[in-house]
Amino acid sequence: MAEKKKVTKKTTGSRTRKPKEIEVIDAIVDVEEETVEEVKEVKAKKTYRELRNELRSKKNEIEVEILNLNTGSTTCRDRNGRIVFDLHNQGDREFVVLADIYEVASRYKRFFEKHLIAIIDVDSDEYCIEDIIEYLGLNEIYDEIENYDTDYIMQILKLEPKKFEKFVEGANEDLVRIVSSRAADLFKQGKFDSRLKEKALSERLGREDLFEL
Repeated sequence: MAEKKKVTKKTTGSRTRKPKEIEVIDAIVDVEEETVEEVKEVKAKKTYRELRNELRSKKNEIEVEILNLNTGSTTCRDRNGRIVFDLHNQGDREFVVLADIYEVASRYKRFFEKHLIAIIDVDSDEYCIEDIIEYLGLNEIYDEIENYDTDYIMQILKLEPKKFEKFVEGANEDLVRIVSSRAADLFKQGKFDSRLKEKALSERLGREDLFEL
């Protein structure tokens, strides 16, 4: 009788499986590999109406984190005089309940239009920043901005000079103004030294004195 031998066959694939033992009788036998298809669940994108209704019902439970992009203090009070947020210095952060941010976006939209604050995080496992931006109706403001959930003003200032010039030429004036304000502040601290970028900002805003000490 032929001696039975055990051969261990290693399989390759996206999943790690226990090696499969097969019996071979005095010969190498081709064994068809098992194929495992990995099925990824794709969630359907919610419509704006669905998103709005869900977030409306949870607006007092969800908090978002905002970042002060302004070079100075940025404070907002609601119609009753209550302080919604009070950010003293550029880079300060604060968590604010979504209901309050919705009122800011509705009644005091200039905080976003003039790029004084940015939403950088949402305290939720179910919703992302893109959902919050859509719910607040701020999509158009961020059309020309990459990574708007960060200090995007500094990212713009770090662009390669030619890209920076092109950006300044075509960007919204409110965005250019806040970029120039940050650049001028850094210039006074000796942390901004780019003649090409200074020239681009000065010419766009018609401010030859922008970088004068």
